[in-house]
Amino acid sequence: MALNQLKPDDFDFFREFLDALPLQCFVKNAHGQIILSNTAYQNASAEAVVPLKVIELGENETCRQLVSLTPFAQANEKIATHEETRWNSQLGRYQTDYVIQKTIADEAGQPLYIVGSILDISEQKQFQLQIDTELKLLEMHAADVPFMQLLTQFVHSFESNFPGVLCSILLLDDQGERLLHTIAPSLPEAYCQAIHGVAIGPNIGSCGTAAYTGQDTIVADIASDPLWRNFAELALSHDLRSCWSIPILSTKGRVLGTFANYHRYPCSPSSKELQAIKRGAYLVGLVIEHELAETQLSKDKMILQESVQHTQTILDNMADGVITIDITGRIESFNSAASRIFGYSPEEVLFKNVSMLMPEPHAGLHDGYLLHHQSTGNASIVGVPREVEGLRKDGSLFPMRLSVSKILRAGQPIFIGLVSDNTLDHQRREEIYRLAFFDALTGLPNRRLLMDQIKKAMLTSARSGLHGAVMFLDLDHFKHLNDNYGHHMGDLLLQQVSARLQSCVRENDSVARLGGDEFVVLLETLSEQAEQAFEQAKTVANKILERLRQPYDLSGHTHVSTPSIGVALFLAEQISIDDLLKHADVAMYQAKAAGRNTVLFYNSALQGVTQAH
Repeated sequence: MALNQLKPDDFDFFREFLDALPLQCFVKNAHGQIILSNTAYQNASAEAVVPLKVIELGENETCRQLVSLTPFAQANEKIATHEETRWNSQLGRYQTDYVIQKTIADEAGQPLYIVGSILDISEQKQFQLQIDTELKLLEMHAADVPFMQLLTQFVHSFESNFPGVLCSILLLDDQGERLLHTIAPSLPEAYCQAIHGVAIGPNIGSCGTAAYTGQDTIVADIASDPLWRNFAELALSHDLRSCWSIPILSTKGRVLGTFANYHRYPCSPSSKELQAIKRGAYLVGLVIEHELAETQLSKDKMILQESVQHTQTILDNMADGVITIDITGRIESFNSAASRIFGYSPEEVLFKNVSMLMPEPHAGLHDGYLLHHQSTGNASIVGVPREVEGLRKDGSLFPMRLSVSKILRAGQPIFIGLVSDNTLDHQRREEIYRLAFFDALTGLPNRRLLMDQIKKAMLTSARSGLHGAVMFLDLDHFKHLNDNYGHHMGDLLLQQVSARLQSCVRENDSVARLGGDEFVVLLETLSEQAEQAFEQAKTVANKILERLRQPYDLSGHTHVSTPSIGVALFLAEQISIDDLLKHADVAMYQAKAAGRNTVLFYNSALQGVTQAH
């Protein structure tokens, strides 16, 4: 049916439907002329969001590279999609749009219309990059590695992932004029010393140029590239044939240094390698600034749509589920994404109550929400994006993002629900939390989480008047095991020790690993009386002592290990957390000095230790 064949009421509803959608929608005739567009599209045009064309860019090569032009859908194509970079003069930035176009042909196959929609996906792209880099940064930072050691470990890991690469990190001096050798474990020492302190500028090799311009500088062949004219002899004498250098930038775009990849043969990076180098440079920049980027969870698209037959093509190309219901809660439309998310085909849900997609108690309450709206006109759920639980066809529950909008059709309200599956975001959030607060090897809380647990335990002690205790312990002669049998055997022992420790304490007590072979046990809700609390802590410590000195089976090798344990009692916040940990640490080292395989208590009155008998 042609647009001019629609009845006035149908055409008005179609226009109203399009205007209710937050994404830009348009209809072109066969000559490419816009014959219908919604408010979002018109506002975007009014805001001077215009496509970039090469003819308008003159000699600006940087802008040329930002342009991505894709032809309109042809009559023999079902659906054409492409991404397009455009300049938004109101926001003062480039934005990336996802363009969907569908050619509608007549019975003879001749194109009548091109129906299209435009969605700004800039934020999603940027968010995905942030999530990936923040996860990797948190994983490195969770180990509490010192700055220089962190950079060294990062470079070793990068070189391991890309065999043949020789990495170099150079940092700018305080004046921002010279590059200083910082980390390059695989480069010849003589070469590193020769380039230490080199002034940045154009044609100063790859790194000097990258630091000067703030741009990626890829040199595939040092011997012939003019950027290396004054330094080629030095590099070639050390068998360095190519150098790809990426500027290390601060979060505000200031050049901090360079991250370079050398090879001993002429070559250019693949897209994967280039992305890895850029990601590495970004992470190193964050470390240098001492800034941890906290995960910004996705702000899902809030696209409000109603589905009717002549607009279903647009809806079915959306990544999010779009569901429309009437005032009684009956489902009137259910797009392809909704089918994928919930596991139902449209035929299975159309004209049934939307409560079938909700778990209890929400399913039973939903009709009440609609009746309340019908009688009062109040609709608290409209226009308030929120996270709720969805119910799939197979009975499984999942977190979903829901946004509801309302339009009127023939005077009756129609509700448009936009849903997206938030399972991946939840998994990412849990992974970030795990990396930030738990030890990767044993799964025990790390130092950061332990400090928080001790603080809470002190507050609980202040309210209840009950004592608590902190135990420091490490494994006697652990280094011998690592040296004689390898670190993998040491890791097995640490994992078994952590399991035994957890079996020795109550559910409300805590076990943490500080690093290496050092563990901490936090006991809460001991007696009000110091003497009784001492006896209770001593009982647990002796239990741990006895349990940990039982033989271990390490991949068929029987190993005996004993701990040295230092204990410090606490009541409320009479001392600081640092002093409490210091007391337990002192007692532990005194236990080692006393011959190991023993328990000593810190005696605050004597400023010394007490033997646990």
